[in-house]
Amino acid sequence: MQTKYHKSVELVILVVLWYASAIVSILSSKSSMNLCPAPFILCTTQFITASIVCTMLHHLQNQKSKSSLNLIGTSNIVLIISVCYTLGFVLTNISFSLANANSVETVKAAEPISSVILGQIFCPEYSSWSTYASLLPIWFGVSMACFGDSSFPIWGVVFAMLSNICFSGRAVAAKRLYTVGDKPDETLLFARISVLGLVLLVPMAFVMDRNVVLDHNWDVRGQDTKFQFLGTLLLNSLAYTTYNLASFLVLSRTNLVTHAVLNACRRVVIILFSAWFFSVHISSINVWGIVISILGVVWFAVSKSQTSKTASVVSLLPSFLTDRAREDVNSV
Repeated sequence: MQTKYHKSVELVILVVLWYASAIVSILSSKSSMNLCPAPFILCTTQFITASIVCTMLHHLQNQKSKSSLNLIGTSNIVLIISVCYTLGFVLTNISFSLANANSVETVKAAEPISSVILGQIFCPEYSSWSTYASLLPIWFGVSMACFGDSSFPIWGVVFAMLSNICFSGRAVAAKRLYTVGDKPDETLLFARISVLGLVLLVPMAFVMDRNVVLDHNWDVRGQDTKFQFLGTLLLNSLAYTTYNLASFLVLSRTNLVTHAVLNACRRVVIILFSAWFFSVHISSINVWGIVISILGVVWFAVSKSQTSKTASVVSLLPSFLTDRAREDVNSV
């Protein structure tokens, strides 16, 4: 009984850490883009921190060399995952530079739609009518949430949707990774994905954001904002890494449906908190749209987990899919 109590307390602490780090990550991403619209530099700092932290954790866990061999044997798949994952975050940060954080998060809630489409193309599998029906409230809810929001330009919508496609592609590739050979260590996998992402991000940041940073007016009301920008980047990269690791730890202690519901609730908290933090007005139509889209996501997750016999291709999983998640789906 005492052990179950301790496990429950541990899970609550991890969920709070997950939510809190996610809020800090989203708000600091938007804040850094307000200070200087340099999304590639933002992603670079995120991936550098994730690479260092996850590599250190892997070595502290004294993992055997077998994990490294697994990744080498599936290097092409890991590369695809890394490219999709990297582009997904780049496009997300670009969207943050163009639109409000709450609006971006609402559109990103529609990721299951692109997941189903890509999943049927590259990994055909049976889905019930309930799964397909759940996509309607997601689409309808997101449309309502964005209705009449003049602060959310069309390009903000486009980049947020493109990021959904990239993250869905990452999920499809990750599903393939976990169907071939032995399963790699998830912490090492996340570190490798981040390192490979840096190979893409460093030259992209130099080409795309170099002039933005050099030509940017850092003097705001007589104050130099360079150090504020650097501090925000550091805070964001730490929150980003903590958020991903906390998501993985919660998933390893719960089943897929529980994680999906918690993730949907996380989006609601972030949307409402970011709207309050940045003083963004949300109309009643927008609020109902957020509610409908989130309920659609929960419906999708529950329906998908009940009909799939392997790990579902859903955005609700963290970047490093786990074997535990696949076992949970099979046990549903």
